[in-house]
Amino acid sequence: MVKLSTQIADEIGLMIADAGWPIGEVVGTEPQLARRFGVSPAILGEAIGLIELRGLATMKTGRGGGLLVNATAYDGTVTELATYLGMADVRTRELMEIWHLLQAKAVELAIEHMDDAAALALSRFSEWVASPLQDGETEAGMIREFWGLLARLSGNPVLEMLVAAFQTSMSGLSMTRLYEPDQLHEHLTRSRATKSAILQGVVSCDLFTALSALRSDFLNQYDVIKRSRIDTMSRIPADGERHKLPRLIAFKISRRIAEQSLRPGDRLGSEAELLAQFAVSRSVLREAVRMLEAYCVVEARRGQGGGLHVAKPDPTSTFTSVVRFLKTLPAHKGHMFELRAALEIRGAGLAAKRIEGERLQLLENCLLEAKIANRDPATRMAGIMRIPGAIAEGSNNSVLAFVCGVTHAHILDSFGVVSQADVAVALESYGRIIAAIGEGDAGRARRLMHQHLRVISTMNTL
Repeated sequence: MVKLSTQIADEIGLMIADAGWPIGEVVGTEPQLARRFGVSPAILGEAIGLIELRGLATMKTGRGGGLLVNATAYDGTVTELATYLGMADVRTRELMEIWHLLQAKAVELAIEHMDDAAALALSRFSEWVASPLQDGETEAGMIREFWGLLARLSGNPVLEMLVAAFQTSMSGLSMTRLYEPDQLHEHLTRSRATKSAILQGVVSCDLFTALSALRSDFLNQYDVIKRSRIDTMSRIPADGERHKLPRLIAFKISRRIAEQSLRPGDRLGSEAELLAQFAVSRSVLREAVRMLEAYCVVEARRGQGGGLHVAKPDPTSTFTSVVRFLKTLPAHKGHMFELRAALEIRGAGLAAKRIEGERLQLLENCLLEAKIANRDPATRMAGIMRIPGAIAEGSNNSVLAFVCGVTHAHILDSFGVVSQADVAVALESYGRIIAAIGEGDAGRARRLMHQHLRVISTMNTL
């Protein structure tokens, strides 16, 4: 069940969106919002904590105070995506794997859209890679701008948003934290060289050169992160000063779950034990726990053996926020298929290599359920769209499953009428893909998924 505070946070987010994201305006004081939703100050406080966690608004105290909108629709959505990745605290390997896919798609599409205006926009980075090296933070800022521009030049607004969210979620891995001073200069030199090659490949429309350089860039980063032994992606700054205390504790708990490889159901400790471990007040700990509960990262249990337990993260609330924003973008079906081609083909191959017996059975059950006739269009569509989601889950990469979930949630929210003939074609195609996955034939699974996406791109959705 979705907690009341989470529901109210979602409603406040909808209020802000409906009002047009009026930055600097107050959407209501605490008493006004409590009366509007008919809840206690404590419940409202939980909801406001979630709103602040998502970066949408901040509660301003004192004269003229209230819940102050402090983000644009774009920034709010990017923060929401990055916050989920931070709360779920995914494995570095998983995030880097998908980050590389998004970068490659941005490079490919930027080349497709390359013209004189785009080349001129990229020219400032030609000056940058030819200039003397600067400090690590300045270089990191230029790299973020570099990928932000390439994503924008891709012409795909959904991809641009995802690239920004990944950059935000990875911001905790500052280069100054990964390298000793003498190593940093060497890394920046290699990074400049690969960015220069990527830039030359994009501007000259040489996809081979650009992607080869991108691969080298990825391997350089991944090798350093592996040697750093930072196994999980935590966005907690070293000093913690940029976070309110409850949010900081929430990230620390999520980081502990990932670092200790805890599974759903594993016990984190009683309230007394956690209070002693983190040395905070009961109110701070409880607010941190509520933040994590909103994303189903943890659950509190009563009775014998009770306390705080690990749960399975649920991105449903994040999907709702993102889909609401996607509706405001000039995005069309082609943009979604560009992403699906990058993600789902890769996912099918990984699933064939990594899927386990239980997940394979779940995948086969999804296909059987989708074949049940005489369903209303919405139920039938939801059943079909569970199949690519289950394939992504079978890849054993939670980030891939998450990003695929974003695209599938958008499709489900905006689909039209799908003919029985199209449904039959899609289900037969998925059947062949699942068979290849079950046989462990990664090459065939990828090829069949490629063919599947090419065929259904001419249909209404699916």
